Amino acid sequence: MDQLSRRVITERGFSLIEVLVALFILIFAVLGTMGLLTSNISNTRFAAQITEATTLAQDRLEALKAKPFDDIISANYPAQTALDVNGVNGAGVYTRTTTIDTSVANLKQVAVTVLWAYGGTHTVVLRTVISN
Repeated sequence: MDQLSRRVITERGFSLIEVLVALFILIFAVLGTMGLLTSNISNTRFAAQITEATTLAQDRLEALKAKPFDDIISANYPAQTALDVNGVNGAGVYTRTTTIDTSVANLKQVAVTVLWAYGGTHTVVLRTVISN
């Protein structure tokens, strides 16, 4: 019996409880990291959509600035729906509207609004003033 008790005392290793606690800590760390990864992917996609919407609005403003002053009227720029990032109708998720205010002589106040839905409705608005 003395030899058996010495053998039990001198054996080295991990108990089942220690292994389970270590496994629980590892699983908790991995799941926490997975949650952060999912959140980062979602935020990256949203940031890309903001960039695409801003690009669509900026493209419209640049096109307006290149036109003769008298050609800048709302009738020439109807709302566009289902735009993609290249401005192609029917291929994307963006809606672009252009508002032109001509209430001040020799000035046109232009607002380009781009809307899209991604976890809610989002909007980018760029404004400028074009003079004669």
